[in-house]
Amino acid sequence: MGLLTFAVVEEQKFEWMRHHAEYEGRDATDEEIRAWYGSLPVGAVVRARGIAENALGSYAEEVEASFSDSVREELKCSALIGEIRQVRRFWPQFALSVAAGLTSSILFAALLFTTAFLVLNDRSPVELGARIISSTTQGSTDDHK
Repeated sequence: MGLLTFAVVEEQKFEWMRHHAEYEGRDATDEEIRAWYGSLPVGAVVRARGIAENALGSYAEEVEASFSDSVREELKCSALIGEIRQVRRFWPQFALSVAAGLTSSILFAALLFTTAFLVLNDRSPVELGARIISSTTQGSTDDHK
């Protein structure tokens, strides 16, 4: 900011020197240039700083606009490339999805079959014990005959 402010003041000095050369018919001496610097009001630096801030603000807006345009283009290109890559990966993903669906169906069917077998063939330990006892007592009565 300071360098740009100095450049604005220097530009004013060159304009004064051009004006001096036109009306005096000669270039300004070093003494006259020092006198010009000394005659500058305090507000001249403040005005120069304001001009510098405006110039930097305008430049920043231009850079931001060009940067955002390039970023937008880059995002469009990367999104397009991403979509193309996903299309290439469709068939492997599809095959994995079908395999996972078949596996989960088989596991669900096995779980359902096991649950149905246990529910429909109600084999409680008490019933098994009663059948074993009844078959041994029946077998022993058959042996005595």
